[in-house]
Amino acid sequence: MRISRPAVAMLARDPAAPGKTRLLDANNAAAQRLRRALLLDSLDAVAQAGRPVHVFLTPAGAEDAVRAVVADDPGLASQVERLTFEGQNHALEIYAAVMVVFFLISFPLTRLAAYLERRLV
Repeated sequence: MRISRPAVAMLARDPAAPGKTRLLDANNAAAQRLRRALLLDSLDAVAQAGRPVHVFLTPAGAEDAVRAVVADDPGLASQVERLTFEGQNHALEIYAAVMVVFFLISFPLTRLAAYLERRLV
């Protein structure tokens, strides 16, 4: 199977949405500015790839708010046509579940490889 249009997928949260953070008080204005800066920096980095970027947002319905944040940034203004925003209720939870499955599959295989390597030596 040949992929004809490679793209970049990114999971993100609306910077204005309250949520857990270990950096600052989550409801603080400084935390909101930090989350906004981190989002814009991440979007700028993935937009440099020159591929379409699909941003899956949580909470659902945050697409317009994040579009407004991106439109206000002069550095990303030229990249807006490559960004697609899609609301996801459970994007971060899905990502976490995939990481758990990956760990559950790869950890035993790593241990098995170490065991087999010891037996061969």
